[in-house]
Amino acid sequence: MKKENRLAQALGDVDDELLEKASPSQKRSVKRTKRTVWLSIAACFAVALGLWMFIPFNTKAPDVSKYAESEYYGIIQKLNAVTFVKPAFKNNFDKYVLNIFRGAAAEDAGASKDSASESIRYAEVTDNQVQGVIEADRIKRSTEHIFYLSGKTLTVYNILGENTSKIGEFTLSIGKNGDTSRRISLYTDKWDFFLSIDCKTVTVVAPYYDHGAKQTFVDVVSLDVSGLPTITEKGRVTVSGQYESARLVDGNLLLMTTFDVGRNPDFSNEAEFLPQIDDGNGKKSLAAADIIAPDVLSSAYYTVVCKLEESTLALLDSAAFLSYPGAIYVSPEEIFVTRAYTTEVEINGKLYDRTMTEIGRMDYSGEALVHKGSFHVNGSVLDQYSMDVYKGVLRVVTTTRDLLQAEKKNGDFIAYDIDVSRITNADLYCIDLASGLVLGSAISFAPQGETVQSARFDGDVAYVCTAVELTDPVFYFDLSDYANITYKESATITGYSSSLVELGDGYLLGIGVGSSWDSLKVEVYREGEQGVESVCKYELENVSFAHEYKSYFIDRENRLVGLGVTKNQKSSDARYILLCFDGYRLHELVNLPLEGNNAEKRAVLIDDHFYMFSTEEYLVKKLY
Repeated sequence: MKKENRLAQALGDVDDELLEKASPSQKRSVKRTKRTVWLSIAACFAVALGLWMFIPFNTKAPDVSKYAESEYYGIIQKLNAVTFVKPAFKNNFDKYVLNIFRGAAAEDAGASKDSASESIRYAEVTDNQVQGVIEADRIKRSTEHIFYLSGKTLTVYNILGENTSKIGEFTLSIGKNGDTSRRISLYTDKWDFFLSIDCKTVTVVAPYYDHGAKQTFVDVVSLDVSGLPTITEKGRVTVSGQYESARLVDGNLLLMTTFDVGRNPDFSNEAEFLPQIDDGNGKKSLAAADIIAPDVLSSAYYTVVCKLEESTLALLDSAAFLSYPGAIYVSPEEIFVTRAYTTEVEINGKLYDRTMTEIGRMDYSGEALVHKGSFHVNGSVLDQYSMDVYKGVLRVVTTTRDLLQAEKKNGDFIAYDIDVSRITNADLYCIDLASGLVLGSAISFAPQGETVQSARFDGDVAYVCTAVELTDPVFYFDLSDYANITYKESATITGYSSSLVELGDGYLLGIGVGSSWDSLKVEVYREGEQGVESVCKYELENVSFAHEYKSYFIDRENRLVGLGVTKNQKSSDARYILLCFDGYRLHELVNLPLEGNNAEKRAVLIDDHFYMFSTEEYLVKKLY
């Protein structure tokens, strides 16, 4: 029995006993006393309930002045401004009483409306964006072996044509020091790896979620593959956050992760608001001096850069951009990270929120990571292929967005209650890295309302595909003279390309959707006198495929493109298709059943044999 109930019963028992012994007048007095006690209890309860129900919730960000002596005080102040979430309700009465009626009303309204050996040599199989900057992938190979990451198991195959077989494998244990007893969720579809140039080390990048810590981490695991079929682990580094990308340049591994601070962090716990690295000597937070942040944050995401020695996983340096969660591009010397933000602009008496992008620079070519400033451009950057550095010039393609907020009437701006107009288009900028000056640009080159779907740079040429719904033009830019940028475009084409691949000799390959959202279109274009012309196309209806570029097999020399597709039927039919462009048309060289997730399928051509891998099986096909 609760304490207050026992007290009430005791008072009642005492009053009843007195009533039995008392005279009539005394009985009336005792009854009044009893009523008075109960009225007092009820009054106290009403006051307490009123205080609990109507005292307003705190709507101001917490006072963080107690951290004034911390080296992170500047970071804490900025994060406090963007991570504090105001209570959704004014008080408990609003939360528990009024919200019931709101919910009922919303439900009623809703009812009315209808995610080796020394002789063994490295052979590149990944279609890297930048020469000499190797990207992590699910497949790598040497002259003797093919390495493929199947789930959390590294598998190794010999190269013997139709007699190819698996000769070794190693299943990774992920988590704190490989502790498999901890409950974790493996994001194996995001895993990939590097093979060292001497073919003796495999470095696996493995993101996962630790349910105990309630955080996402990335394990970088070094494996010794010099004594195949024996494989052993030789080192591990853990970084808090989500895996974004990785590169291997001259024996140094560049790991890029993002770290989300989350809502209302506890600033007394560094793990909640600072990225941390564990290189085997315990977790350490990034130093405040190594965190680059704008004056006003547009988000509470860090992009973290770790520079590791590939052979030993020794941490050479680390740094972070706070509020830069966007696309990442890596040149032979620098890393470029992006953050989108909005600014107000007035155009013809109308006030718009304009999307802008700040591009931060970090030089990784020396011993230390060095911040090199930033540039600002109009619009937002889609992905790494929308940026490129060529002969000291950064070229970038953006989707521009102006959202109408208010219109001037009688000298005053009248705000709109709803989004009434969103203007989108596309820009291209060429920025001199030495001076920061814009050497040339093409502003609003697409039809109004279009957005950038894919881009690709190739020396003095740039290709861009924009689209609205299922129609697109493809643009060809001549960037040989930045002061006089010219471009040609195709006629309106059904579908759009989510990836563009230059094939040489003026040919461009587009991979994307066709006449419907559940279709595949592979199309070849070329520059003509009047514009960009379609040469030929290959289409499949009622199929799904991966849009991740690394899932495609690309062979420019032989003009081959391969990818996995799945027919969207009750009984799914998963296949792998290899196409060849012979200068006139695209024709099938391979169309074979291959089960598994299309995003995780990989393939490689060695001599005259085509090797296809998925997490379910592998195939070998002799082509010639």
